Amino acid sequence: METFETLDDDIFDETEVSETIQKESTTISIWIKIIAIIGIAGAVIPIIISIVYGNDIIGTIFSSGITIALNATLLIYGNKLFAFSKSGSERDFSLAMTAQKSYWMFIGILLIIVLALMILLFIVAGAEYGQLIEQMMNR
Repeated sequence: METFETLDDDIFDETEVSETIQKESTTISIWIKIIAIIGIAGAVIPIIISIVYGNDIIGTIFSSGITIALNATLLIYGNKLFAFSKSGSERDFSLAMTAQKSYWMFIGILLIIVLALMILLFIVAGAEYGQLIEQMMNR
């Protein structure tokens, strides 16, 4: 059975972190970077297709731009976590956690904006639908 370490219990003993945490951080950082790179590549492909076929280039660039920015933030986090996994220093850990915070804040802000736009869309669509029904009833 594996034993697990907690990050809040003397993680930095004499400015070094345990081998287990460093090893797991290496593995996690590699997967984070793979996901980010695939996400960036997946966002660039629609831009290329839009340019080649002339389809809704502005909309594609806008949505792909958001995806690229989000995955670039994730890639930065992966790089910072990888640096921490190699050095084990408290400073690198702090930088990695700050990068992770930026990633989650980015997602949170995007979700708030999308939710607000959806609510606005439902309100506008509901008002339009209500006016349409009223016009039909008055005929």
